[in-house]
Parts: sequence; C-alpha cells; structure tokens
Amino acid sequence: MTRMANRVLGIEYAGDRIKIVEVGFARKLKVFNFAIIDNRNVAPERRTEQLSHTLQVRGFLAKDAIIATGGGNTEHRLLTLPPLSMREMHFVMQREAKKLASTGMAEMLWSYDVLKAKEELGIRKNQILLVTAERPMIDAAQNLMAQSRVKLQQVTTIPEAVLNLLRQITPWKKDAVRTIVYFAGAGVHIMFAQDGTLLLSREVHIDSADTGQDEQAARLSNELKRSMLYFRQNFPQAQLDQIVFSGDNDILSAFATRSSEELGVPGSILRFEDNLDISGFRGNWDEFRL
Repeated sequence: MTRMANRVLGIEYAGDRIKIVEVGFARKLKVFNFAIIDNRNVAPERRTEQLSHTLQVRGFLAKDAIIATGGGNTEHRLLTLPPLSMREMHFVMQREAKKLASTGMAEMLWSYDVLKAKEELGIRKNQILLVTAERPMIDAAQNLMAQSRVKLQQVTTIPEAVLNLLRQITPWKKDAVRTIVYFAGAGVHIMFAQDGTLLLSREVHIDSADTGQDEQAARLSNELKRSMLYFRQNFPQAQLDQIVFSGDNDILSAFATRSSEELGVPGSILRFEDNLDISGFRGNWDEFRL
C-alpha cells in the first residue's frame, strides 16, 4: 500500500474550473481521488476557502500539491546547448527568456529543465526546456494555496503536466512526433512532442458557452492546421505520427473521428485507464474519465 507521505495532489487551475487528483507513485501511477470545482459563481477571494472545503469533504489526504496553470502568456522553448556551468546556464536562460517575452507582457518569470543529453557531430549537447510565464498567472496559483492546509511544492504549466503524465503512461514511437490536443476550461493546448520531449506548444481560447459544436470543431480544425503548418516550418524533418485528444469537451469523439480526413493524420482519444492503478480509487470514476 502507498504510504500517505507519498501521496501528492495534482491541481489543474484553468480559470473558473479546478480539477484535483490525488496520486501516489509506484510501479504504476496510483490514483486515489478526484474532484472538479466549478468556480464561476465563487468570488476570487473565496476560492481558497472553496478548495479547502472540497479537500475536506471529498476526503483528500495528501499534504503536498503541484499546480498546473494556464490562461496567461506562457512560452515553451526547447534549446540545445553544450554543457555549461550553473552561472553560464543562468545567464543564457535569462537572455533567452527576454527574447520570448511578449510585447506588453506583465512582469515575467522563467525556469528551465535539463531534459537529456544528445550528440551532434560528435559533440555532447543538452536539451533544455525553457518556460516563461507572466507573474500574475503564477501569483494567482500561489494565492489559491496560500491559506490551504496543503503545502504547495511546485507551480508548472498545463503542457508540462500533460507531457509528464504521457511520459509515464504511454509508449513513444522512436523519432515520431505526436500531436496532443488537450482541453482545459476555455483553453485548448496544442502540443507537439517527440520521445516525450515538448517541441512546441500553443494555447487557443474557445468559449464553448457562446458557440455550437460545429463552430467549435471548425475553429479547432483551423487552429490545428495553422499549428501543424507552423510546426512543419520549424521542424521540416519531423514526422507527424498521430493526434491524441484529451480533456473535458463534448466534441472530442466527433473531432477525433474526422481528424484523419481533415488533417491527414490519424486521430484518437487518449485512453489511459489500463496504465493506472485504481485499486484504491474512492472518487467518481465516470467524472474522472471525462
């Protein structure tokens, strides 16, 4: 049995919708609990209270949390660099982060992860994922947890969190590029990844409350075509292998079916149940599968 200390809350914070999953790490990712909070009618200053109430009433036991947030200006840039000292790395990342800052962006924060080493023409280099985000977006995530009994360990982005999950639960075809379309609230995250490494990501906002399913599907199709064209321009040697869809939107099934015809790439809905340990799950399974 997974010890309590090994449990952690994964919180997706996307505007007015918060998803909470409680997991433990073993041979398989073990899922214990899940809940969704709809904050559309909750004042911002009361959302921490609503979160704490949900954690208590729904029986969440973890003491630590990681938040994945979206909805603001974020950028992900994959860099390939020779080995650098910590001081040199900081200088280079700071310089590259300034290049990514959008015009008019509020104060920016940045971080990076060294992903893996590779050789180019016999020279060892490191692949590094640089992430920049507006400070207000990060502050909002931190403020959500400020008065909670749960300790916030990390703030990350939704694309990073999705890729981290996929690295753990799905196999990757060598050198092939997978397109991931993930719905989070009113945001749609379009990601391109190879061998579990994020190559490109963009967020598109589609308000399902004001548009019908046909209009949503048409807009998403256009955005995917634009994203795939941009990707091919930047990675001309890459082979797009498949598109996988995930998240909470009613058009998933229909769009996965028609993506092959409209986009020329096979599409499917991400199914991950077989790769999870749900023996201790105590939440609403139908709600979790959505």
